[in-house]
Amino acid sequence: MFMNCESLESLDLSSFDTSNIVWMYYMFSNCSSLTSLDLSNFDTSKLTEMGAMFHNCSSLTSLDLSSFDTSKLTDMGGMFEGCSSLTSLDLSNFDTSKATNMGGMFYNCSSLTSLDLSNFDTSNVINMYGMFDGCSSLTSLNLSSFDTSNIINMVEMFRNCSSLASLDLSSFDTSKVEDMHSMFEGCSAMTSLNIDSFTFTEEQNTRNMFKGCPEEIIPDMFKARYRFLAGDADCDGNVKMNDAVLVMQSISNPDKYSADGTADTKITETGMTYANVHDRETSTLTPMDALLIQQYLLGQVKEL
Repeated sequence: MFMNCESLESLDLSSFDTSNIVWMYYMFSNCSSLTSLDLSNFDTSKLTEMGAMFHNCSSLTSLDLSSFDTSKLTDMGGMFEGCSSLTSLDLSNFDTSKATNMGGMFYNCSSLTSLDLSNFDTSNVINMYGMFDGCSSLTSLNLSSFDTSNIINMVEMFRNCSSLASLDLSSFDTSKVEDMHSMFEGCSAMTSLNIDSFTFTEEQNTRNMFKGCPEEIIPDMFKARYRFLAGDADCDGNVKMNDAVLVMQSISNPDKYSADGTADTKITETGMTYANVHDRETSTLTPMDALLIQQYLLGQVKEL
């Protein structure tokens, strides 16, 4: 309805009767100049869709949704995506018992410092793709009440939550999750991560799951799963040409790409262990390690 009204600075909706509305998908999307929005008179009792409702309302500093009835809501995907000026958001009154999609719900809410989701019922949710991706100011997040038993997609769920120091997901059930690649990618400040309840299978996509994370938070069970991936210099769960490139970079430019280097894409101690395929009697990588990885990729050698 107001999508792409990028110059709109104020909006009086006090006379709106929304009692029969079932769909508000993208309603205020890209209203990037709105600094406030009074929706206190909205009757949302019949709403089933609020996907991307406030998408890219990047100037909103606050949003009061305490009057919202969300009891019939099924789609919350991207609801607050790109609300980069919101510093807080009170969703304690939200009834999410029928919600199935929370993908990208808080994507790039980069100014949020805290988020109380303790009342969220996620028992029917199947998609949490990128739910908190880009929430770079979040310092804490309590998801102990989350029921993830039906989740299929957790791709990039916490990617670039670069201020989170700890995260306890010990209550998470990942038995139905098919894809969790890049789930914690870029969580560079993380010092404590509890995923003891996670199950890893060969069928799951866990590529780049811990890319850019401190090595100490990567669980032993995850490392053990990829222990057979000799040659996996960048520890992303796959052996490919950039592993050979990373080996050569670590040798030719150690100031940047060695384990003690300065580059974000430097090799890690674990990566050195995986890439050491030529002479395992020594821990030093040589051009022969890179050569063997390339020969393996070309099918000239059958195993590393």
